[in-house]
Amino acid sequence: MINLLTPVPEWLGGAGKTQINLRPYTKDIAEVVSWFAYKIPTCHGMGYALDYFPVGGKPDSQIAKKYLENFLKERKAAIDANPYLKITDRLTQSGVWYRIRPVMKKKGFEPPDDWGKTRRTLQGSIQNVIDELWPNEHLTREDLGIVAASRGAVFFNGEEWPINGDTVDALAEKGVAIIVIEKEGIASLLAPYAKKYGIALAHTGGRFTNAIKKLIERAKEAGSVVRILTDYDAVGIDITAATITPTIRIGIERDIIKWLQEHGYPDLTEADVEEEYEPSGTTIKITDDYLLTKRIELDSIQEKVGGEKLWEYIMYRLQLPEYRTVFNLTKVIEMPRTENLRPQVVKDAIAQLDEYTIKVIEHREDIIFNQLKNANKLAKVTKKEIEIEEKLTEKVEDAAKSDEGMKTIITKFQELKDVLPEPNDYHEEDEDEGLDIMEDDYDGEEP
Repeated sequence: MINLLTPVPEWLGGAGKTQINLRPYTKDIAEVVSWFAYKIPTCHGMGYALDYFPVGGKPDSQIAKKYLENFLKERKAAIDANPYLKITDRLTQSGVWYRIRPVMKKKGFEPPDDWGKTRRTLQGSIQNVIDELWPNEHLTREDLGIVAASRGAVFFNGEEWPINGDTVDALAEKGVAIIVIEKEGIASLLAPYAKKYGIALAHTGGRFTNAIKKLIERAKEAGSVVRILTDYDAVGIDITAATITPTIRIGIERDIIKWLQEHGYPDLTEADVEEEYEPSGTTIKITDDYLLTKRIELDSIQEKVGGEKLWEYIMYRLQLPEYRTVFNLTKVIEMPRTENLRPQVVKDAIAQLDEYTIKVIEHREDIIFNQLKNANKLAKVTKKEIEIEEKLTEKVEDAAKSDEGMKTIITKFQELKDVLPEPNDYHEEDEDEGLDIMEDDYDGEEP
């Protein structure tokens, strides 16, 4: 295929014949030979327009997949060396394709059908290939800085955040507990009730994505209680079984009918909320014969009793004694700020001082505000905030030297400082023994 002719000195071994030292060009020659072989019908399948594939009849789809594998290996190595690339070099699934395609073209790859089909195949197989390359690491596309559309969200404290690889770690810290709900509409309905108790709700839009599975694990590591709420059907049970580590499912269960009968709906029957169906798409053995032909959906329950009563049932299930659940309420309940605990006379004195300080800086603050409001160029926010604080502090310090009122304040506070007791002067009494702030909390009824 290749005939190389060039004069070579005898001292290089020419011996009167033509020769060239091919060692520096070995890789280039191998790629060109492979490319030509792929083009020749009698050699088709004997060589491949890729780096170094073994000889054999690989289908074109497998050849294309090899490009994706090579890219993902290089991508993971780069992310491992510099995790910040997940932000500075973030890629969409289309972005992966546009990184791979030039390499494929350069090396002579020709799609079996068309480039569009090859593109769809590669983009759709990114997560599957990641799972094949690193089967035990539970990696997602987002772990490699490859962003897919968000599927699912977290409701907490009146706000909503999408669940994806970039948000998982932050969302895992939300709430004293996270309830993962199969359906978005139910999560949205229950969010106002969950807010009262500092509980986060995550919805999945169906089966769990890898990002949602990771959220569950991260939340457990962060000390949150994680529970799952799904329909009572085969798919709902199967969804719960799909978590990386076992996660408690709090419902719904068939016992919800009896509970509702005892809590305001005495005439409700199972027939009122159940429906017939044929389970499909599950990978676990169904242990309840009821689920072979019937199911109870969350939507059916809330339609009959409303969101508030459904939430009461969830609270009942969440706190069942057999779960032995311990809630870390410090994740959502803050101790009061010290300034709020000061004796009233101290609060009044400090408020008077603050009002005087506001009067001192008022004029300069107005000037700065107007400059900010009508700025003709952009500014670095943090830098500008520091500069403003320095200018206002400077004004107060000048007043401390020239203003009689500020001089009096400083003198009096210095006198007070000299006579105030030290913290070590306080001696604790035993009157806090037996204190229990939890004794009057939730008892199964909405307060």
